[in-house]
Amino acid sequence: MKKYWLAGLLCLALAAQVLPPSLQAQNLVQGGDMTDESAWNITYFGTDQPMYEFNYTGDTLKYGRGGCLYLNQGEASGQLLLWQRLTLIAGNTYRATGAIRQMSYYPGPAGGGVWYQMYILPDEVDPGAGDYNPGAIKFFNLDGWMPDFPDEFDGLFEVELINGSVPSAPYYIPEGNPGEEVEVTFGIKFGQYWSDYSGTLFELLVDEVGLYPVESAVNLGGDMSDESLWNVTYFGTDQPLYEFDYSGDTLKYGRDGNLYMTQGEASGQLLFWQRLTLTAGETYWVTGAIREMAYYPGGAGGGAWYQLYIHPDEVDPGVSDWNPGPAIRFYDLNGWQEFFPDEFDGLFEVELINGQMPSAPFYTPEGSPGEDVEVTFGIKFGQYWPDYSGTGFEILVDEVYIFPMAEGGTGVSETPGPVLPGKYALHPNYPNPFNPGTVIPYDVLEKGLLSMAVFDRTGRLVRTLLDQDVEPGNYTVAWDGRSDQGMPVPSGVYFVKMRINGRSESGKLTLIR
Repeated sequence: MKKYWLAGLLCLALAAQVLPPSLQAQNLVQGGDMTDESAWNITYFGTDQPMYEFNYTGDTLKYGRGGCLYLNQGEASGQLLLWQRLTLIAGNTYRATGAIRQMSYYPGPAGGGVWYQMYILPDEVDPGAGDYNPGAIKFFNLDGWMPDFPDEFDGLFEVELINGSVPSAPYYIPEGNPGEEVEVTFGIKFGQYWSDYSGTLFELLVDEVGLYPVESAVNLGGDMSDESLWNVTYFGTDQPLYEFDYSGDTLKYGRDGNLYMTQGEASGQLLFWQRLTLTAGETYWVTGAIREMAYYPGGAGGGAWYQLYIHPDEVDPGVSDWNPGPAIRFYDLNGWQEFFPDEFDGLFEVELINGQMPSAPFYTPEGSPGEDVEVTFGIKFGQYWPDYSGTGFEILVDEVYIFPMAEGGTGVSETPGPVLPGKYALHPNYPNPFNPGTVIPYDVLEKGLLSMAVFDRTGRLVRTLLDQDVEPGNYTVAWDGRSDQGMPVPSGVYFVKMRINGRSESGKLTLIR
């Protein structure tokens, strides 16, 4: 039996070493901030060329950051296609997103249709074709044949009048043998069709286009299926009811089990939180699905709140209240708002957002660029009333993630050369959770003596993975879920720590037997 286990571990380690750097990245779309035209293939199907401009700064999007793509279709016919070939892993889950704003729309007198689409398709693009209209793969499909085509909107591809043909949108799982590489086309398409183009026009802004491996999230347990990955603290006297991996109901933008919480007549605040290590100067995207199933304010008056935030301070479970100060909330929906809804089903970052982060849902930690910054990432639910009789709310939460927005090395290059790291980094392991083995990517900036080890929750050493001199480069190391003594360790959360040249990096590993 031992020789088969060793052979399996060797295969896992070898597979990890040959994975291309792009698969360890965060945003797999190059040029997703729409500032660099060279990152995209641009194909036009038609006779008239519309006007477009990358890194456009003449206007902004609600969920964009600075320069964006401006498109003016005017009376031009046909389709404008922006696309890249990406390498994905079959069986893994990816999250698609992008900001879009329609500035103007004039259908003209002749009648017809216009469309804006975001999609993934395994087939390659044929620039010589007369038309390019792939089927059954659209994440976002907004077209002028809809009965309520809007005059103007400013939101995200994945939530704004979504009419996609992917049932799990905005999530995508490539088909194939789990673990194998899959080549796909990631595209954004704009176009119109009319019997007469006279008087037609639409103007669009697009920004922050991304495709993120869910496994690349900084936080753990964002699918809300495993309570052990979260610290749960209640500030108050009455304990509300909550359940992780709840399957009694679903969210529009969730997948499978989620977190169910009912406050009832309980007072105080229920806080789910993690301490995370972020990098100062880098930008992160915060997202989460939320559905309010019921809200009963009672007769006495007061307020309820649901909040998603980041704060540098650590949580003190011994205080009677924990309400971190201004400028850290990404999402703050409370009963004191004028139009507190009876029910909603959307995303934290767009649904009645009232956060105190001007750039929400984006976050850039303060500090010297490149240094580690410790933060608390929290989700809080609570209510305050003079009398709790008859009060209550029920909430579902799912898919809560923090994604680094740094772009990966996929793009359109089929043979990317080696890229030396710009800093020391310990990347999220994959798969995670795992059984029996996992792979841990890491980057080394300068030659040095590197040590890497796995510890349990009490700080006890479980397994020494590395203790050797290394050269600068991108590496991976495998852990088979066993101790230094060769014994399988039980299910649970473990910590991996890397030390080199006076620096220390750490991460969490979740083993499920």
